[in-house]
Order: sequence, then C-alpha cells, then structure tokens
Amino acid sequence: MVEDWFELFLAQNLVIDGLIYPLVYESFDAEGQKHGGAAISMLSEFMSEWFADHSRWTDTVIKGAAAESEANTARLADWFATWRDNAATALRPLSAYVLGDAGDAAVDAAVATLNARADKLGLAV
Repeated sequence: MVEDWFELFLAQNLVIDGLIYPLVYESFDAEGQKHGGAAISMLSEFMSEWFADHSRWTDTVIKGAAAESEANTARLADWFATWRDNAATALRPLSAYVLGDAGDAAVDAAVATLNARADKLGLAV
C-alpha cells in the first residue's frame, strides 16, 4: 500500500497517464484507423487535448517539488523509475494484444517519451 500522497500523484499523473495516453490515443488509435475506426478517433480527440493541458499542470507541480531540494529530486526520481518500470511491464501484454508484434516497440516509444519528459523536470533517469 502506498501511503505518500505525492507518490500517488506522481505515479498516476506523470507515469501512468504519461504511458497510457500516448499508447491508447496514438498507437492504438492509429491501428484502429487501419480497421475502420476513424469515427472513434474523432469521438476521443478531446482526450488528447485534455492530456496536453493536464500534462502541463502535472509537470509544473513535479518540477516545483523537485526544485525544492536534492533529497526531493532523488526521491521523485526513484519513485518515477519504479512506477515507470512497473507500468511499462503491465502495459506490454495489452499492447501486444492490440498491436501484435509492434506492441513492445509502442511501449518502448512511450517510455522513451516519458523519460525525456522526466529529464526536463529534473528527474535523472
């Protein structure tokens, strides 16, 4: 059980959302369009727009917390790495189910994008 509210904030808003949204609304969506799912893309477009706004807010909060002290930065980086690895592992079977052989590459791309984002926030990854 996770007791630190800020760890949960980082896990959900930075890591889990940071992996799921690009995977579902980019990679899975592109695959769906190949099979006639263009209407679903239009219906869920607002989710991508929301994610962009939500990411800016989340990044500001995380960056501010990391800037407060080296201890904060180290703790946040540790939490980030743990949650990123766990979430990526959990998403691989779903991604393989939806994307087949391209599933691992899609998760790897989402992780790379998330790592770059964390680096900009001051979290060494």
